[in-house]
Amino acid sequence: MEIPAAFVAELLKVGRSVHFAPGVPILRQGDTPDYVVLLLKGRVKVAMEQANGKTCLLATLEQVETLGASGVLGARNRSCTVTAMTPCSGRLVLADRFLKLVAECKLGEELLRQALIRVEKSNAWHASTVAPTADLKVCRALLRFAHPRPDGLHEVELTHEEIGCAIGISRQMVDIELRWLREAGVVRTEQKRVVILDLLRLDSLAEEGRRRAKS
Repeated sequence: MEIPAAFVAELLKVGRSVHFAPGVPILRQGDTPDYVVLLLKGRVKVAMEQANGKTCLLATLEQVETLGASGVLGARNRSCTVTAMTPCSGRLVLADRFLKLVAECKLGEELLRQALIRVEKSNAWHASTVAPTADLKVCRALLRFAHPRPDGLHEVELTHEEIGCAIGISRQMVDIELRWLREAGVVRTEQKRVVILDLLRLDSLAEEGRRRAKS
């Protein structure tokens, strides 16, 4: 979400400093939206528990982001759980103070517009996972959850099981597709991390699939 610099400055003034270790939930699905967290450092994952008990990964986010804003603006319980992936820090702003700042800065419509855009992007992502083959699903997931690194490469800091849950295939199928991508020189796999070595080729494979790319 694009946050105006002036609004960030105001949030910094009224919020209290908070820190979260990796694996610690920042927001919990179903909780009352009584605060917003301005993420200033670190990376988080957003997941939703479905009716069948399975957890679906929706997105991974980095600073600067307002976490929990849509629930506060819409006055509805948290729709997902946000968990720290790396050491995270930011500012916690109580809901009433956040809403007051939104009104003072006349940002209500803009923030709601951005929230709707995020929902549309999420819907488009879910539509893309209805791909006919596992290779397309995995390539699109890697592009979806990739973040840039200081060395110019991109990485996906997720387990194979988390990637599989996000696209509706087994961890074993993810292993098979990542093995092919690794042997083709497109990615490098590490513990709980996939490093993308050839972003352009991965983007092409996400559209064509490896079977068509071979022909």
